[in-house]
Amino acid sequence: TVSLIIMNPRSVYPVHCEHLVSLELLMPPHDMLTSLETVREMIKTHRHTLKRLSLIEYFCMVSNDEDLFVTEDVRPVNLDFLYLSRCKSMKPLISLAAHVTKLVINITPKKFIIPSTHTLPKLRQLKITGFRWLSLLVDNADRLQVLHLQEPDDTEDDYVAEDYDKCMQRFPGSLPNLTTLILDYKEIQPFFSHVLASCENSVQRLVVKSTQEPQHDEWLPQLQGELCHLENLRDFVLAAPTAWSMAMIIFNSDTIKHIVFGISEALSYAWRIFIDQPASLPILAQLTLVVGEDTQYDHARFLHKDISKFRSSHPRAKVDFEKLNFDTFLKTYFKLHNVDLEMHGGWKNCG
Repeated sequence: TVSLIIMNPRSVYPVHCEHLVSLELLMPPHDMLTSLETVREMIKTHRHTLKRLSLIEYFCMVSNDEDLFVTEDVRPVNLDFLYLSRCKSMKPLISLAAHVTKLVINITPKKFIIPSTHTLPKLRQLKITGFRWLSLLVDNADRLQVLHLQEPDDTEDDYVAEDYDKCMQRFPGSLPNLTTLILDYKEIQPFFSHVLASCENSVQRLVVKSTQEPQHDEWLPQLQGELCHLENLRDFVLAAPTAWSMAMIIFNSDTIKHIVFGISEALSYAWRIFIDQPASLPILAQLTLVVGEDTQYDHARFLHKDISKFRSSHPRAKVDFEKLNFDTFLKTYFKLHNVDLEMHGGWKNCG
């Protein structure tokens, strides 16, 4: 067994899996102390092979907040990836701080008090939902190579509305080693420019998952007035063409080598600008269009007409079509560039 998902540790006896690399624990919201020793024994037994650990809803009912990794002999020595969701104690993170290189903090309960400071000496890749964990980003800014900022889900009971202006005042002024930035918000946000300014000398791959223009029309001129020239930007990966992304392409046209567009059947005004008023992209080597698995024939034929126009203005650029949905494409793209911030087991959407 390489990967193991345990939904209720009370029903599992500690067993030894010779090649266990990944362990996911989905904890029941009752009788946590009963299962603590079982889980501790499982981890202790596999501490030399475990590289990925996911704790979901852990410590919800542990009244004394006992640490799962209370002693050194329980801590996985080769741990690489840690995923935390709905955890009401950060003691696992504190105990494992010396080991973790990739960290995902998904959903944080509303009443949980975020630690003011925490340094993870090996941290290289970080995914956080919202900006409640901004202190973690600030304290590890010099080490980060990959940053994924994900929008909080306002349908969740533990959703906390954020004042982005205040958040941006505390956002690190520099992310000197960041090579990959993923902005995972449904709409283009006014703080994108501020985030980009922190890594304008380092970021090589920019992934924007927004498919909608800013909710408030007055934000767009502000965004376009604060565009960043990213000195080392090579890949610009977009879930959909937007007015802001078109402006970013023009502003960074001298560095971009690869553009990726997610293309829906409702082609946007921004796409028409890209085709009919092409920017000069002197070193563009590749345009990838992710058209979805169920692209209709008429739509595909229309796209090919547009691509003929594009080729006439950019004869050196190779054009690829990917018949995948955008998230499936991203999995392959991230794997190619060693970005590893997703759970790989069956419970990645839990919580």
